[in-house]
Amino acid sequence: MAIARAGEHTRKLSKEFRESKSGVPWRGVSGMRDWIAHDYDGLDFDRLYYAVTHEVPEVLAVLQPYVEQQAQVQLTKRNPFDVPRI
Repeated sequence: MAIARAGEHTRKLSKEFRESKSGVPWRGVSGMRDWIAHDYDGLDFDRLYYAVTHEVPEVLAVLQPYVEQQAQVQLTKRNPFDVPRI
């Protein structure tokens, strides 16, 4: 389910951010979510395993600096759900 959730979250990244990281197959990441969520009987577990072991680490390497940067951002507003978009 973590892969499906990651696919859902990539849709919330700003268009500018996704375009600035054109080496990441964003459509494929979000498509993986749809594949898992809607076509469970048709899942190719070898393909899913390959994605998790080879492709996910590449995407994480691109995102890691931004995750670390956002972890250091102090919220200045009272609403805890008002978080900065990357």
